[in-house]
Amino acid sequence: MPWTERLTRRSLLTAGAGFLAGLTGGYALGRWGPGLPDWPGRPSPSSGPTAPTALPLGVEIVDIDPITGLDLARQIGVTWVRLLLGWQDLEPQPGVFQWEAADRLLTAALERGLRPLVVLTGVPPWAGPEPGGPLDEAGQEAFARLLAAAARRYGPRGVKHWELFNEPDNGDFERRWLGGSWGRAPEAYAALLRRVYPALKAADPTAHLVMGGLALDWFTDDDLHPHRPGPFVRDFLDRVLAAGGGAFFDIANFHYYPNFRPRWEPHGRDIMGKAAFLRRTLAAYGVSKPVLCTEIGAWVDPDRGGSPDWQATYAVQAMVRGMAADLQAVIWFNLVDLTMPGMARYGLVTREGIPRPAFRALQVLRQRLDQAVFVRPLTPGDLGTEGVEGYLFYAPLSGTQIQVIWATAPVADLPPFRPHLPNVQRTVRLPQPPARLLDRDGQPRPPAASLTVGPQPLYLEYEGY
Repeated sequence: MPWTERLTRRSLLTAGAGFLAGLTGGYALGRWGPGLPDWPGRPSPSSGPTAPTALPLGVEIVDIDPITGLDLARQIGVTWVRLLLGWQDLEPQPGVFQWEAADRLLTAALERGLRPLVVLTGVPPWAGPEPGGPLDEAGQEAFARLLAAAARRYGPRGVKHWELFNEPDNGDFERRWLGGSWGRAPEAYAALLRRVYPALKAADPTAHLVMGGLALDWFTDDDLHPHRPGPFVRDFLDRVLAAGGGAFFDIANFHYYPNFRPRWEPHGRDIMGKAAFLRRTLAAYGVSKPVLCTEIGAWVDPDRGGSPDWQATYAVQAMVRGMAADLQAVIWFNLVDLTMPGMARYGLVTREGIPRPAFRALQVLRQRLDQAVFVRPLTPGDLGTEGVEGYLFYAPLSGTQIQVIWATAPVADLPPFRPHLPNVQRTVRLPQPPARLLDRDGQPRPPAASLTVGPQPLYLEYEGY
């Protein structure tokens, strides 16, 4: 969750049953589109990107009636929903399971065609002294039994992704309400993975164990904000991997917020940079796993430098970059504004149930890019100018090529902990006009070979392979 304000222990840890390589190079320059020359590696009609894939878009559902939240998620058209289940609610006494609330929540998600990613957190007092961990050997064994029981119950129904604690790299027990507090005990977290993984696979061989979403930012020795250090331990991931933990999860997982963009920009643009860094860290220990991002968000509060327009623009940019970075899921935090006093407003929906512009922008993204395959980033040669970021997708079911583009500005002067929506305009010169041109909100614009592009993304669609 965003570092600026955090959920209370009750709102996070009891939320569960209560409402139960970035791209860094290697792409050939050139063009792909009607009248555009081939580029090396362009797929042929027989071997091209013909397998449609579900959009990796997801949303976290916290602090809202679950059925209302799931219905809103379905209206957006997301693939994933991140849901919290509290161990203390599922197993209040050793071996005494209470599944009723989880049954209702997960059944409702599956009935709506949503893919649950379940975060298990909230250690009951009988299993350990801290609600966010760490656990001793007996507690780890009890946790493994719980996960196996949950996988046996829900795996046949279609629940296949299980995440172990939220932000386990938190090292401050005073912030235990973050959902994880393993930061000072990474070897114990590696031991938990080692104990839980075979139990999960025995219960459901098709299940996926997801490493707890790492904040991997706002460190205890944070160089971006040295006068306000955070709770997260910088070397947590390295120590988990050094202890052999990389062999005992299926999917790596991180969180990303754009106020930390300066840290990751040397590794790639925005979320792509952090994803690239994570992959390189894994590779240094001989680990190669799929990666997803289970928290990303942007706030609308003007006193914090945000706005509804920035949130909507960034939501599209973040999801497109996440697709280009080959992330299995990119999950927005949060569906609705939280009720915690002083919390910035990250919701796609207000507390009154009013959708913000980002809600509509993500609906349009889903309509334009669902089942599309990422092909490559666009180059200045493709667009006839510098200062425009763009990505090429192909929708095999419709035979449509889609370019998503927006104007950018250098980030060298980007201040920490502030959004970045430059007021820039660029002129893009295309070899020929697109068949369709839509703005961020799905409104058509007159197609032309010369376009004025601002920070808001545009969709350029061409017919034919």
